[in-house]
Parts: sequence; structure tokens; C-alpha cells
Amino acid sequence: MAYLTGTIFFAVTDKLKSELDDLGSTETLILSMRGVPTIDLSGIQALTELCEELEKERGIDVMLTSVQPKVLAELRRGGLIDFIGEEYVFESAEYAILKAQQICCAFLFINSPVLS
Repeated sequence: MAYLTGTIFFAVTDKLKSELDDLGSTETLILSMRGVPTIDLSGIQALTELCEELEKERGIDVMLTSVQPKVLAELRRGGLIDFIGEEYVFESAEYAILKAQQICCAFLFINSPVLS
């Protein structure tokens, strides 16, 4: 889980990308955005590119939690929510963690050698 704080704009996402370079075998990344009061269009675009890179190139699902209503409206308008899916946007970290566990456990169960 990563906690984002402050206004998100293009330059901030470069720092975020460098911080997230070493996710190892992470399957799901939860971005808690409780501390983000505003986001501009360049921040939405950069965050969308980051999510695309994580999901398409590294197979990491991205979830959002605790997004301020104003920021959530901007993310919807900018297309990020369409990209990650409404089902991956949560009111609290607890719900996001439960969903991540469901996905992980379902994946592990389906690919279990016991079923072969």
C-alpha cells in the first residue's frame, strides 16, 4: 500500500514512479489517496500512464482508496476510473485489502496443483 499526500501534478508522479520501481512480486498495489486534496489534468494523465505501465507491463492490479470526492470526480472526468474500473475504487483501505485478498486467494486456488 502506498499513501499519497498533497496535490498530484506531473512532476510528483515521476517521484512516485521511482518509489514504485522495486515492487518485487507484488500482485496488487493499493494507492490510499486520503491526503490528496487536488489533482490536475497532467497529474491524472501521469497517474493513468503509471497504472497502465503497472497493469499491462508488470501485471500489477491498481486499486484506489479513500479518494476525496472532488479528486474522484476529476479522476472520473480524466478517464482513470474507467481504466482501472469502479470495482477497484474503495471508501476505505480495509475494503481494498479484502478485495486484494479475494483476488489473490482466487488466483492461488484456481492455479493450485491439487486441481490438476
